[in-house]
Amino acid sequence: MSIIWNGLLPLGRCSIASNDDIFNSRWRSRPVLIVAEHASSSSSTSCTASTHRDLKKFMVNGSIALALSAFLFTAPSCADFLSYDHADMRGADLSGKDLKGSVFAACDCRLINLEGSNLDSSTVTFAGFQGANLQNTSWVRSLADRVVFREANLRNANFTNAILSGSQFDGADITGADFTDSIIDKSQQVKMCKKAQGTNPVTGVETRESLLC
Repeated sequence: MSIIWNGLLPLGRCSIASNDDIFNSRWRSRPVLIVAEHASSSSSTSCTASTHRDLKKFMVNGSIALALSAFLFTAPSCADFLSYDHADMRGADLSGKDLKGSVFAACDCRLINLEGSNLDSSTVTFAGFQGANLQNTSWVRSLADRVVFREANLRNANFTNAILSGSQFDGADITGADFTDSIIDKSQQVKMCKKAQGTNPVTGVETRESLLC
């Protein structure tokens, strides 16, 4: 049995699904969103037994570790990507570029223009994309944890299978964005569902459906 922490249930509630359900969901193009919750949350939960709390922490951490392992095994070789690690890319124009597998770790990417660029399997952890133009970008299988997307234009972006734990989307335009099978914080998912709308033109998935709103 596998535990899926989804956005349809109150904080701390859990939904049980068999492995067959999870794999079958992919073939039926149904999104499976794993919602990570920080241990510092003060909200009350219905799983009050200590074993349930331990199991919850184990499964959430385990799901992130599993997704990270999958990312590492599918990422391009070092010779195939560009590195903007710790770079100052404020206001740069990289629109329409093939940046698959690139590294933007801890990069200052405020107001950068990446419209239409391919960032599949990229690493952008700890980066800042405040006010950036990320419209029509693809982030499939990217490691984008603890990234700041505040006030960014994410219209029609594709975050399928991306790791987005700890990332912030406050004020971002997520119209038409696809978050299918991504890992995202519960608190962010709740906020995003309040404004989610549109359908991704590439995947055909509705934003609300991909967020399990």
